[in-house]
Formats: sequence, C-alpha cells, structure tokens
Amino acid sequence: MSDINQHIAQIESTFDKINLSYVKFISENQRSAINSLYGFLEESLLIDRTVDSSELVRAMFRARWKGKFDPKDIKEFYHVPFSKRHLVGSQRFSIPGLPLLYLGSSTLTVEKELEANSSYDLVYSVFLPSYSHFYRARIFSLRNNINDLLENSLPGIMDGGVHYPYSGDGDYSYKPRFMREIQANILLQICTFPTEYKKSFIPEYVIPQMLTVALQEKQFDGLCFPSTKCFEGLKDNHRFSSHHLNFVFFTEYSADCDNDSSLLDRFYTFTLDKKRNIGKKEVLDAIERVCELNRSSEVNNTDFIMPLVRAKLQIEYIENSSIESVRYFDTDIGKIELSLYFKMANEMYSLVSERVA
Repeated sequence: MSDINQHIAQIESTFDKINLSYVKFISENQRSAINSLYGFLEESLLIDRTVDSSELVRAMFRARWKGKFDPKDIKEFYHVPFSKRHLVGSQRFSIPGLPLLYLGSSTLTVEKELEANSSYDLVYSVFLPSYSHFYRARIFSLRNNINDLLENSLPGIMDGGVHYPYSGDGDYSYKPRFMREIQANILLQICTFPTEYKKSFIPEYVIPQMLTVALQEKQFDGLCFPSTKCFEGLKDNHRFSSHHLNFVFFTEYSADCDNDSSLLDRFYTFTLDKKRNIGKKEVLDAIERVCELNRSSEVNNTDFIMPLVRAKLQIEYIENSSIESVRYFDTDIGKIELSLYFKMANEMYSLVSERVA
C-alpha cells in the first residue's frame, strides 16, 4: 500500500497511455492505435508476460449447442470455418474477419461463456495441447499475478516461515517487480470492463480487440485471460483452482482449406457424444493406471502424463466446491467434466501402451 501511494503518478500515467490508444482509435485510425498500445507493452515490459508451457499442457474444453451435426467429429467443435467468417460476431478478444479458437479451462467456464441454462443443451469436447508442439509457444498472459500472489503463494510462504522480503535489491524481493505487476493488473481491468450496452460498436471491446490484433501481428500464438462471467454460484473452490480461464489460439488463414489444419494437429482431441455416470474415484484410478504404466516405460511420455497430472490436481482443487448446495462433481456440469477426464485418461492409456509396446 505504501508503494502504491508513492507511485500514484506512474499509475495515472499507465491509465493515460492505455487510454491514448483508445483516443487514437476513435480520432485517428486503427493502425495508429495498435502501434500505440504495442508501444506501451514494450515500454512496460509486459510483452514478456507469457504462459509457462507446463501450465499450457492441460485439458481445455469447448462446447456448442446441440444441433444437426456429428458430435463425434472434432472439426464440428473447431473454429468457425474460414468460408463462414461472416458468422463471427464481435467478441472481447477477437480479430475482425479471422475466426479464432476459443477454449475454456473447465466445462463450467464454457457453459457460462455460452450463457447456457443447462449443460444438457450443449455437447462437449476436449482440446489437449501437445507439449511437443507447444513447449515454445508464446501465449500472452493477462492473468492477475498480484491476486495469485496474495491468495495462492503468500499463505503457504507465511505459514512455512519462509523469508520472502518485499523490499531489497534484485529479483529475490518483490519490490523491483511492483510497477510491472500494477501495470499488468491495470491492463487486465481495462480489458475486462463490463459492457454498458452491446450495439454495433462496443467501446469496452476496443482495447482487448486491439491487444489481440497486436499480439497476432507480433507472432504470438494466442493469449490467456480470466473469464468475465460471474462465478459467485461456485462455493468453496480451492484457491489454486484455475477453473475460470479462457484461452485464445490464433489461426492461420488458408485459401485451400476451410480451417487451420496445422493448428488442429498440435492438439490431442476428444469428444463426448453422451454423458456417462462416472465417479471421481473412477477417474482418479484411470489416471493412476496411466501413470503406473508410464513408470515402467523408458519412453518420454510428457505429452500424455503432464495433462493427466493437471487434471488430477484440478479435481482435487474443486472436489469440495458446490453449486446451490450440490457438490460440484454431483452436478450435471461436473459429471460431464469427469466423463471427459475419464475418456481422456483411457485415450492416454492407449497411446502410452502403444509406445511401451
């Protein structure tokens, strides 16, 4: 708090610099505005904020409304075909005229983003980034690191009696990173302002859309940001739970193909044509079966094991949560998530078995 009070001028300047990009957008042109925003990212060193590849290799979910299509065909869940780009509406993090791939970190996030009243109205799929293909990916991180520090890291650090100074020289203390974290948080808040109204022009979408364009032009592979939807109904979730994240992956247009096939090849994919009554223990046992098989293998199975470890952690983090007094994994949306994890574990077992053999 002391540091915040001592840096009011810099904090105000950060708002001014981001606001300048908006002013340039409405008074000059989009190119001038995007250049201004990217200049701010470079000057503040926020351009270096990327998602660690180990965090990226996780089950990511996508759903669509039930309809007349094959729910077992993963391409039915992929990005909007290039030939149907006219169907792409204006979204908070979007590029006009270029369909992108949007994924959620949980089935609950996907349901909220689609504003569905019931999980039964949707059909689901999993897109699992391959570590072999994404370990060098540049995914811009628009997460709130200050909040993560306060809620996730400091409680354990303080309980353990670890000396973690705020002041001091070098990266060992937090103070040298203070201003960059404040600026990142300001950018996050501006990009997630609630919309006052949704018409043909949405002022609150200008900055996040320009950010998306700037990142795509600078050869980023996508970005990660927290959902702007309300999760107040989910009670008692573990502070380490990352159930509320969205991921955007940039696509590369092809005149010969209706979708970005090379991007799709970088994922392992699974669909769920019908929900199964799978319990948490069955899923955890299925995950352990794959891990046990991997221990007997001398082959590098990082692609298959890492996402299962993350799935296990996610289950443990959210297992005591509830929605309207019902345990999360006893709700319809929770059962669907377990079913997808179970199918993923079985598919991973088959893939590891082939490599062991």
